Amino acid sequence: MKIHYFIWQVLFPGLLLTPLILFPQDKTFPDTLKALYLQGKFQNVVTWLPTTLQNDSTNASLYYLGGMAWRNLLNEREALSYFYKAVALDSSNTQFLFALGRSYYILDRFAEAAALFRKILRIDSTHYGARLWQAETEFARQHYREAERLYRNLLLRDSQNAHLHRRLAICVLKTGNTARAIHYFRQALVLNPYDLESALTLAKFLLRKSKQDSAFLIIEQTLSYHPSSMPLLKIRANILFQKKLYRAAAHNFHRLVALGDSSAPTLRRLGVCLLYSDSLTAAQTILTRALQRDSTDALTHFYLGIALKESKHYSKAVRHLKQGIQLAIPNFLADFYTQLGSALESQLNYPDAIQSYRNALRYDPSRTIIYFYLASLYENYYADKRVALWYYRKFLQVDRNSEASFRDYAQLRLKKLIQTLHFINGKN
Repeated sequence: MKIHYFIWQVLFPGLLLTPLILFPQDKTFPDTLKALYLQGKFQNVVTWLPTTLQNDSTNASLYYLGGMAWRNLLNEREALSYFYKAVALDSSNTQFLFALGRSYYILDRFAEAAALFRKILRIDSTHYGARLWQAETEFARQHYREAERLYRNLLLRDSQNAHLHRRLAICVLKTGNTARAIHYFRQALVLNPYDLESALTLAKFLLRKSKQDSAFLIIEQTLSYHPSSMPLLKIRANILFQKKLYRAAAHNFHRLVALGDSSAPTLRRLGVCLLYSDSLTAAQTILTRALQRDSTDALTHFYLGIALKESKHYSKAVRHLKQGIQLAIPNFLADFYTQLGSALESQLNYPDAIQSYRNALRYDPSRTIIYFYLASLYENYYADKRVALWYYRKFLQVDRNSEASFRDYAQLRLKKLIQTLHFINGKN
């Protein structure tokens, strides 16, 4: 069951639970029950009401009172049964019809709710509540074009209502008009800067459109009103992470952890930020915590392996990188094998390092920098320099993406190796 009325009492005061407005001035209305209701003693009302109805079973206002009492007790099914009887006794009373329509809406019986709101508007075309909830019902039914039409009409009467702008934004977004959706979301935020829902929806939409800077601006503005909002902080942290602003991202991930988000993905990203901020010990601590949360996450093993390798804990680094390889999907295996090759090379395990580099090339032949790594390894640690010569040539032939310093160094070493090999061949 949906509990909407507390929120709506804030957004649209006077439409829901205002007893002095909603109760008819009926002389037959039992004063005691009405007084109990006005005092908030709803349980007393529903307890004594059946006895009263035995003596006055045709009083529609009594059934309406019972429905309102049950609604305040958060029992909408009982409320509906009372509103239904009130309408059966007085089918043209818009108060009773509206209350019954709201019950149908709360209980997800949207078609019946829509029919009642339309009936109210045939009786009284100025009934704002019915017009509003007709739009809300069509929105809930995902009839976005009809809901859009209804919200536009409501805006003609209530142009400063942030909720209507937000709903209209979602409708036009669902029907494909992205430019108008952005406009309405922005307008909702202008009218209500505290509107967390609009800010989050707009920011996520902008991110899907690769408008990272615009999304970041929305998040920054809304965080000034909701500084401890975990969804806002998470988006800001992730944007900074994607921009490789690791120190700033780490600060936000630390805040998320302090607020209670100790999930494995959050800890992993915090660990990566610390790793690339040269906080190796802290990175190892956080990434170890992430593995305690989820020991099957290949990327956590990968980054912990890098942190351990950079800290010269080569055996542990190799263990985690190998574990990551067992867990990784193919898209990441080239990264794993490259880092494993580097760790094994640091352990002076050259045969396994060479095999790891070759595995990396097998999974991603475009990773041409590995030819450079292999050339350097063969040149420095193997007697037959012809293999190193071949890898330097291969690197210079196929590489298009590496930094110029790598290509310059490869050309220099290539010339030296050619001279060395000519000298050796001449002596022989």
